[in-house]
Amino acid sequence: MENKIEKGTTRRNTFFYTNKDRFSQMEEVVEIAPKEITVFGQKISGWLITTEVSTIDKYISIDESLNGDIVFHDPE
Repeated sequence: MENKIEKGTTRRNTFFYTNKDRFSQMEEVVEIAPKEITVFGQKISGWLITTEVSTIDKYISIDESLNGDIVFHDPE
């Protein structure tokens, strides 16, 4: 009996970049906002770029964990 449950989720990441053109063409970009930050007393202009990536969380039963093929692929 297969007892796998998969649940779709999304993960958002926001990073500061100085080269907007490199990342603005990515399909996962949700938002781009101009931002100026100060690093060691020097002002740097750039952009906050937020990306959204789909992930899947998979719940594995104890029986499958102990007796299934997953044991050989599980790094823990």
